[in-house]
Parts: sequence; C-alpha cells; structure tokens
Amino acid sequence: AWLQAYVPLLIWRGISLSSTALVITFHTQVFIGLDHMSTYLQGLGLWGKVMLGSLIFLTTFPPLPLYSTLIMLCGFTFGLWQGFIISYIAALSGAIVVFTLSRSLLREWMVGLLNKSGGLKKVVRAIEKQPKLLFLVRLAPYPYNLMNTLLASSPTLTLRTYVTCTALALPKLLIHT
Repeated sequence: AWLQAYVPLLIWRGISLSSTALVITFHTQVFIGLDHMSTYLQGLGLWGKVMLGSLIFLTTFPPLPLYSTLIMLCGFTFGLWQGFIISYIAALSGAIVVFTLSRSLLREWMVGLLNKSGGLKKVVRAIEKQPKLLFLVRLAPYPYNLMNTLLASSPTLTLRTYVTCTALALPKLLIHT
C-alpha cells in the first residue's frame, strides 16, 4: 500500500531520469536543437512567444518534463524581461488549470494516495494547518507540476490562497530566465 501511494512520484522520477539520460547522451544534438528552436521562435515574433508560453503551460501538467528547460529557453530566446513575463503567465495559468482540474477530477484518487503515504500526507496537512507555509513550499525546489496536482488534494486549501501564494512565489522564475 505504501509503495502504491508513491507510484505517481516514481513515474515522474522515471520520466525525469530518462530525460536527463537522453540529454547527457545526446547533449550536442539537444543544444543544437534548442538553438535552432530559439532562432525559429524569435523569427515568429508574437507567435513564437505564444508557442513557447504554450509549451511552458503544458509542462505544468505532471508528468511532463522540461519545465525548467523551457523557462531557460524562454529567457535565452526573448531576453530576461520578456522571457520572464511569458514564463510567469504560462506557469501561473498552468498551475491554476492543473489545480482546478486535479481538484475536480482527481480529488478522491489523490486523497486515497495521500492516506497511504506518510511523508506526502504530512506536507499537505502542514499546509492545511498553516496556509502561509504554501508560499515557502512554492519557493522550494519541489517539482512544480507534481505540486500543482498534490496541493489540490488538500480539502482546506482554497483556490484563492493557492493562486496568491503561487503568484507571489513565481518571481523565482527570474533566476531561470
């Protein structure tokens, strides 16, 4: 039962490790591809910004990888401030959509997983008791897309508190861009 509760986390970890192994193995091709992608997106103007923002938005859904990579690419492609604004809007809107969908579609499943797990349940319960901790959790280097889903399982965390804490913590994206 304990292992079953961590299956989603293990799937995410497997995807992340596979992605990392591919980048390490094919790093030259990956960086050349990212450079070509950057040039292509710059050439598209506004549509390039929308496309890259859309990709960042999609990676806020677990278990999709490359969230941080795309944010760095956004800064590389469009510069610090434009890249930050694109990343901020995409990450915040993605977090809201994932939270809302997870709460409405996956709540029972997530509560069941939390009841079987020890550590994850403690994190969510601590946030329920002190919602201000959510801001610190959002600043911490936890997997962004997993936290979007996990936090939706808290019955006392309101969408307003979630959005406020997430929005206030997202200026950390300046470091990536």
